[in-house]
Amino acid sequence: MSKQREAILAAVRKSCSHPDADTICATVRADIPNISLGTVYRNLGKLADEGIIRRISVPSGADRFDKTICPHGHIVCPVCGGVSDLSQEVTQALEQALGDCRSYELTVSRECQECKKL
Repeated sequence: MSKQREAILAAVRKSCSHPDADTICATVRADIPNISLGTVYRNLGKLADEGIIRRISVPSGADRFDKTICPHGHIVCPVCGGVSDLSQEVTQALEQALGDCRSYELTVSRECQECKKL
């Protein structure tokens, strides 16, 4: 694994959110100032394809990336584009309903609490 790829993976793993490639690139540039956005995109794609991180497709925005690779769903706010994990209770109920399903992708579109206040 190259130094650049290691830095990109570390940036995803350190994030408490679901960052996009631009955010990850800005984080990595603190240590590797000359890294290109294209390099970040390529490496994120490879890491996701290898199952090391998880890609979250956002219908109205940039893909996001998740350090948590076990099956779980996400909520995407259609107003601000924020991404968060479904609650543990919803995830458990979904897994119970799905039975012996090995993996799934679930993205729910719902306005986040901050956007509801506006």
